[in-house]
Amino acid sequence: MKVLKFGGTSVGTVESLKNVKKIVESNSEPCIVVVSALGGLTDMLIKTAKTACKGDVSYRELYEGIVTRHNNVIAGIVPTEKQEEVHKITDPLLTELGDIFQGISLIKDLSQRTLDIVVSYGERLSSVIISRIITGARHFDSRNFIKTNTKFGKHTLNNAATAELIHQTFDSYTGKFTVVPGLYHPILKQAKLRTSVAEEATIPPQLLPQHSKLPCLKYGQTLTASSRQIRESFQKPTS
Repeated sequence: MKVLKFGGTSVGTVESLKNVKKIVESNSEPCIVVVSALGGLTDMLIKTAKTACKGDVSYRELYEGIVTRHNNVIAGIVPTEKQEEVHKITDPLLTELGDIFQGISLIKDLSQRTLDIVVSYGERLSSVIISRIITGARHFDSRNFIKTNTKFGKHTLNNAATAELIHQTFDSYTGKFTVVPGLYHPILKQAKLRTSVAEEATIPPQLLPQHSKLPCLKYGQTLTASSRQIRESFQKPTS
């Protein structure tokens, strides 16, 4: 079992997404694919939310740019026969996002919780799209099996609940490629695994082909690792 993490640069354009597809499908063993939002989109989501909070109606133009960006990627990379299926998921998500921006604009307030929700739409949208371009892939929403506790305004991983939900979700799953949104990396840095894992790192896309394997992990442990963002150790090419 491999865990592959693709950051924003790696999923920034149609061409880079083609490379992601090639890398994942080249694997003969099952993989968990953790994806970030489309390149630059997280910053755009934050900017749009802050603009809306000021009561500046130009947030609408920024929001339309977010919608157009996703629609262009879908048109450019998702097979024609799957585009309607993808839009049935992404269109409601984008509508929800627009409603949130409108709400922020009306009350002129942007709490950390609301900003976190806004930012989460990036990964939720990209993971749906990417799961439809990788042959044999299935999409799973991380929110269904990652649970946290709130104490003094901070979120910490609920290890017991998360482990149980991961096992319930994946113990009987036999699919080859699993695509999940990388939603919770600030929270899950606190997670402790019972196995050795690679140190978290930012992986330049040009280094992706030169990857090394982790020791064998159980499926549940691997999912927990994937939710922590990066559990695949990539080596620089030798000169």
